[in-house]
Amino acid sequence: MDSALLDDIQSKASAGDIAAQIALARQLGRNGQNEKALEWLRRAAATGNREAKAALGQRLLIDPPLEPAEGIRLTLEAAQEGNGDAAHLLAVLDASGQISGANWPRALRYLQRASELGHPSSQAELAFLAGDDALGEGLAHGETPAHETWERLVGKVDIAAWIAPPPGRALHRNPRIAVSEKFASPQLCRWLIDRGRPHLRVAQIDDPMTGRPVYGQGRTNSSAELSLAETDVVMHLLRARMSALAGPPTSAMEGVAILRYEVGQQFYRHFDFLDPSMPGYAMQIEQFGQRVLTFLIYLNEGYEGGDTEFPALSWRFKGGLGDALFFWNVDAAGKPDRLTLHAGSAPTRGEKWLLSQWVRGRVM
Repeated sequence: MDSALLDDIQSKASAGDIAAQIALARQLGRNGQNEKALEWLRRAAATGNREAKAALGQRLLIDPPLEPAEGIRLTLEAAQEGNGDAAHLLAVLDASGQISGANWPRALRYLQRASELGHPSSQAELAFLAGDDALGEGLAHGETPAHETWERLVGKVDIAAWIAPPPGRALHRNPRIAVSEKFASPQLCRWLIDRGRPHLRVAQIDDPMTGRPVYGQGRTNSSAELSLAETDVVMHLLRARMSALAGPPTSAMEGVAILRYEVGQQFYRHFDFLDPSMPGYAMQIEQFGQRVLTFLIYLNEGYEGGDTEFPALSWRFKGGLGDALFFWNVDAAGKPDRLTLHAGSAPTRGEKWLLSQWVRGRVM
């Protein structure tokens, strides 16, 4: 942010402007000044402002140091007072199982509440979940549906159908690799690309010495690694579908990542398991468990090259639109499987989009 603009926001925040206090807190958070960000949000929320309560509630639920009890209380208050962001966050929390296991009916009720409050992304999400393409198109063109529309849509959402996966088919036994064709519909693939695009950044890798994300020459693509607040009910239903197919619970899954590879961009040969002999990885394993499973969904077609390569197997795979490839990074005994060495090859024409979901060996 431009220093003059930041100075102006700080001046307004110090004078008691609540919107400026929230904006300043968010900028401080982006700069890594978490304690100061929290101080400004607490100051703003102390006025009783519902937008400030929603912002503080989200921060306490998503960003360390976590204070979930206070975060939920503030988010509930903000939603009850008419904040659509807070209502949507509650829908995501119930869908993700972060509070007390996935509660789909309650998630849909919060999504309905957010839609009734005029929350645009919740309205589009509910129309999508209910399969109402005409309404989704109307919303994109600025139409304002009747208030009762959202309750009607909730009744049309088929949770069981959303979670049920198409069958999987084993491709390799050693290492264990399988595919599920048409795992995601073309409409769902477009939805995921659209939700990931605004959050794309240069992709990072975990440093083996510290375990922290760093930029490295081994990876040149971009990635949208979505925080919980940046996900939606659609994504959590998709994760539940992954769980129904592959086995591990959603509570063992890392965050969702949407990946884009432009011409020449690639993820060089690597393992997804964490080498326990490296101190940074050993620390991660102790805290979160081994990264045992990789689940990829191919979100588009129309590009050349861009195969997923397994050099130890002399084998390449290129999924069709919506196909899922999933493989275990450990053997049957739970040991890192070096046959899973793989790479995301560069497209030679067009761009490649993937959803990447890593899964740990225990609940995170």
